[in-house]
Amino acid sequence: MIVFASLVFGTPIALIGGMIAARRRGARRNRQEVCAYCAGPLYVPESFEGPSLLEGLQICSRCAARQRVRIRAELALIALFVSTSVVALTILAAQAGGFAWLLPALPVVEYGLLFGGAAAWMKRANRRKLAMPAGATEIRELPRMGPTG
Repeated sequence: MIVFASLVFGTPIALIGGMIAARRRGARRNRQEVCAYCAGPLYVPESFEGPSLLEGLQICSRCAARQRVRIRAELALIALFVSTSVVALTILAAQAGGFAWLLPALPVVEYGLLFGGAAAWMKRANRRKLAMPAGATEIRELPRMGPTG
């Protein structure tokens, strides 16, 4: 039971922490005008393409090509998982009767909201990055000093 609880609660926390660290590292690399993923030049010498935006971070054309393949594979796996869940829950609902007919709708609604929200967040991050003036950096406000100094 302890192993199950640590997997259920610990894995999402670790994944979120890893994502936050990767986003900060990518933003720092972008401030240095290099690719957020590989830290290479944004304009790859062998490529005729410029940098791309992914989740509001600039990446080189090689990383963009890799991410396109990766995202397509991830979406295919998610679709397979959701369809398998719907079929299994439909069979379970048919056997259980009553209000169990709601079970097949759960994965569709859950993953629709989860990945629809993630896609909306990614698009918003890209639009915000494109709206920033060229050469803009993060502006941090200095702490205000009290009356003593």
